[in-house]
Amino acid sequence: MAKIGILGLMAAALLPGGSPQGTPPTVPFYIFIGQSNSGWLGIAGMTAEQKAAYGGVVPDTDIWNPANGGYKATWEPLQVGVNTRCENFADPTAFGPEASLFTSLQKQKRTRRLLYKQGQGGTSLAVDWKPVVPYVGGAGARYAQFGEWLALAAAHAKERGDTLDLKAILWMQGETDAETEAAAGAYLENLRALFVAVDGLWQRIREKHGYPKTAYKRV
Repeated sequence: MAKIGILGLMAAALLPGGSPQGTPPTVPFYIFIGQSNSGWLGIAGMTAEQKAAYGGVVPDTDIWNPANGGYKATWEPLQVGVNTRCENFADPTAFGPEASLFTSLQKQKRTRRLLYKQGQGGTSLAVDWKPVVPYVGGAGARYAQFGEWLALAAAHAKERGDTLDLKAILWMQGETDAETEAAAGAYLENLRALFVAVDGLWQRIREKHGYPKTAYKRV
């Protein structure tokens, strides 16, 4: 259970800066994607102290999670153990590092934040999250779905008047890429390819909706 607080250490590095004077207000936006470790623990696995510190609704933080409705998902207040699970996990109370991370971010600087989260256990960078690579092959099933759902989440944000300012893309690894020698050996290359592809996807979405082009972190 010590893992629950580790992601809180990233909070300072992921804090948003202020908007320049004369520009429209923006909302700090985070993309959190990955494998089983993005949402493997249920509320029952938390101690009373952890529930008090990280349970419940995270203030001023909304989440768009396709595990909650797929194409019918909407932006809703982030409530740990209610709308934070992976797509294919049976425990509806499951959650991941967003519990401690966004609680820590809000404690350091209280402001509205938006989180896109998509996780599925048993998937890999080598196959499921493989992005489109020219002349090599098509997208893996999870990456292809991610592209559609991220675009939908961004459009929903625009419809409700939010201007997304991307602050970080966070990838949460599982064990599947270690199950074969080929996947393990290609892991670093595959991870780089994923971040490059997600950046390209985000830039297209950003330009479509007129969101600001700003530097962001890859974690």
